[in-house]
Amino acid sequence: FTTGPGLGYGSSFTGLEAFLPIWQTSDNQLIFVQGKLLLATTDTLTSGNLVLGHRFFSAKDDRVIGTYVAYDSRNTGNSKFNQIGAGFESLGEFWDARANFYIPVNNTRQVVASSEVESFSPFSAPRFQENFLVQTRDVVRQLNRRFEVALPGFDFEAGFKLASIGETGDVRAYGGLYY
Repeated sequence: FTTGPGLGYGSSFTGLEAFLPIWQTSDNQLIFVQGKLLLATTDTLTSGNLVLGHRFFSAKDDRVIGTYVAYDSRNTGNSKFNQIGAGFESLGEFWDARANFYIPVNNTRQVVASSEVESFSPFSAPRFQENFLVQTRDVVRQLNRRFEVALPGFDFEAGFKLASIGETGDVRAYGGLYY
């Protein structure tokens, strides 16, 4: 359970996650499925994702190398967006690196509000047009729309071990970028 609001969400939500190994060798490989269901507490909006991943342990390099593909769904209350993601990770004793990218699918731009405003210009000075005395006036119609848009993106991070704490803990520093 996560209380809100917070960065990227407007209310508290409950998460239910599962990790299921599909295939595993006794020494160094794992293929898995991971899923997450998120339920907002104030409006019962649901979101979630499904991940298919593979991790390989290289004893020679003392390193875990992994990849994944994912399908995500997000309901904002106004719109529902879907995306496909993929990523790569290399994790070791002294340094780590991860990279991910995301591509929206289906309808990536949805109108959430629309209004039309009509305005009138002042009357023009009177003038003759053939045998008539006329005045003109312009009517301007402005259509205002507000959209929610799903954007593609990527992120990358790398880090290294600063110190060991006891037999199993590490202090690590990471830096990265995202777009």
